[in-house]
Amino acid sequence: MKRGLLLLLLVSTASVGFSDEEIKLSLDKLFNLKVTSVSGTAMDLKKSPAAIYVITSEDFKTQGHLRLSDALRAVPGFHVAQIDSNKVGVTSRGFTGRFANKLLVLIDGRSVYTPLFAGVFWELQDMILEDIDRIEVIRGPGATLWGANAVNGVINIVTKNSRDTQGGYLRLGIGTYEQGNGDLRYGDQLDDNLFYRLSFKGFNKAEYDFEGGGESDDSWESYQFNLRTDWYVTAKDTLTFIANQYNTITGGVGIEAVFSRNLPVVNVPVFFQNIVSSDSESVGRNYQVEWNRALNATDGFTFKTYYDFTSNDTSIADEVRETIDFDFRNWFDWGKNNSFIWGLNYRTTEDEIQSSLTVNVTPKDRRINTYSGFLQNTWFFHPQWSLMLGTKLEHNDQTGFEIQPSARLSYEYSDDTVFWASVSRAIRKPSRTDDDFSVTIPAVPAQRIFPGIANANEFLAINLLGDREASSEELIAYELGMRQDYLNKEVSLDLAVFYNDYSHLSTFSDLNGSEFSQERGDQDHGESYGLEASVKWHPSEDLDLMLNYTWFKLNLHGRDETAEDAQADRLLFVSTNYKIFKNLSWFTTFYYSDNIGDNDVDSYITVDTGLSWQINEKMQLNVWGKNLTDPHQKQFFENTFQTTPSEVPRSFFAEFIYKF
Repeated sequence: MKRGLLLLLLVSTASVGFSDEEIKLSLDKLFNLKVTSVSGTAMDLKKSPAAIYVITSEDFKTQGHLRLSDALRAVPGFHVAQIDSNKVGVTSRGFTGRFANKLLVLIDGRSVYTPLFAGVFWELQDMILEDIDRIEVIRGPGATLWGANAVNGVINIVTKNSRDTQGGYLRLGIGTYEQGNGDLRYGDQLDDNLFYRLSFKGFNKAEYDFEGGGESDDSWESYQFNLRTDWYVTAKDTLTFIANQYNTITGGVGIEAVFSRNLPVVNVPVFFQNIVSSDSESVGRNYQVEWNRALNATDGFTFKTYYDFTSNDTSIADEVRETIDFDFRNWFDWGKNNSFIWGLNYRTTEDEIQSSLTVNVTPKDRRINTYSGFLQNTWFFHPQWSLMLGTKLEHNDQTGFEIQPSARLSYEYSDDTVFWASVSRAIRKPSRTDDDFSVTIPAVPAQRIFPGIANANEFLAINLLGDREASSEELIAYELGMRQDYLNKEVSLDLAVFYNDYSHLSTFSDLNGSEFSQERGDQDHGESYGLEASVKWHPSEDLDLMLNYTWFKLNLHGRDETAEDAQADRLLFVSTNYKIFKNLSWFTTFYYSDNIGDNDVDSYITVDTGLSWQINEKMQLNVWGKNLTDPHQKQFFENTFQTTPSEVPRSFFAEFIYKF
């Protein structure tokens, strides 16, 4: 038995520990977690008619996460690849890239999906993980409730109520690459009904190395302040205020044009480029007010508004953006068998973008308005059957009127088994880049665009022109799933299969053998399909095991069929949590990614392992090693529209936690 435990330690990955008073969720409690991202109101996770996965606060303590994106590796259907020290690609169900433009991300209902490139700057989405209550992840469309861009998935990050974070929390960490990492939080009660917390997080991360050696200048430093108050005004009314401010500096490399000459390969004037260091600085602040009123046990409404300011100073373009959002939702039961929710939303976003040597933006500033409403009804027409029908009606300044309906059917076969099926439509609006950017680079090495495919001596001109006449990308998605418990709820299975039909895709085309252009048309379409499985086993009070598996395939038809080679077709995540003694815990994770097509990224395995020592009720010490299987690991490919990737190194990290 001891040899078996030793062997498991050597081949496992680890994470942060938990204290004795923090009891882990049993599988029964996990399946009965209340989630809101599917129905808009609280619903049991097990009965939700969608491919939804919940990352709980306990998962952060038992899987060794340092940042939000780390936690998403565990989600079936998600591909998470570290690009360099500060940038990461997070993708749901295909279309791998740094900016996954079909994945919507929300923090307490505030969208962090940028209209600039259509995607998420994950390096800017940092917060104290101890402040997060849960992350609800929908794989597949969630557009009926959340609107445009919720195409391949929705990530809804829900932070803890300040009433649940009273007292002090201090975390100090240091490591081989995480050179300094710390959190400080304090929560208190101002009167019987008013609670608050103040949080600060800061860190400094060292640079990685390029493949084959050489520093990549991709170091990273950031700090963030957060304030949250929760005021229980009456027995029915709650008023929440949230304020955030951050400053982030990220390193990387850029391309600097040096001189031009004629090349016989393309027979046109071209620039030769030098790779130069290119730091980016981003600052932001946001303020959010939310009023919740519970009329009774089943009826209520919420009104939420937020203001978001961001300023990004990069080598490609400098952007200043302001966003204001108003959202109202009302839910109620009518009759004995119907639960209804409807809502209205208005969002306006205004930007000012400065052009660079290779990127031209016309006009320099632009305001985009979006008006939307939705309605959704769940009909419990049989004790075991329910049908959820709804649609989002939206008008935006870019593509006009959009309809995004969905139908979701659920069948509760028994207390232990639930089946569900859905069909839905979702759209991805054009980004500011799609509409108004023009990028002209006379020539770059073709291998930067088609890694591992193009000839090393071939050069391609890049000519990307925005087009305001372009329509939205469209998805019709078909899904089936089941959730089942076994062995008196010691084992659970969550299974989903899907078929996605895409049309009007934004693609790239190679014109005249030497010009690389972006176009969109009806002939650009494709389909993807796959299987996602999650198995959790709780064999004893001291041991938890989890296995999440993804099988995926993407086929594209049109001008950019090579894009389907940029996918990892198989993913595997395994975690083990073992309590050795009362105050000593050992947590492990194992992550496998299949090779990424022909893009010169081989399959790889990431293994982390560590120990957590609960010194006493207030103090805790955690140590772990990360990426132990490989001292230098390439997880992403290089192309013109991503940063030049570096290799993820083997690293070690330790942290001390003190609660007061």
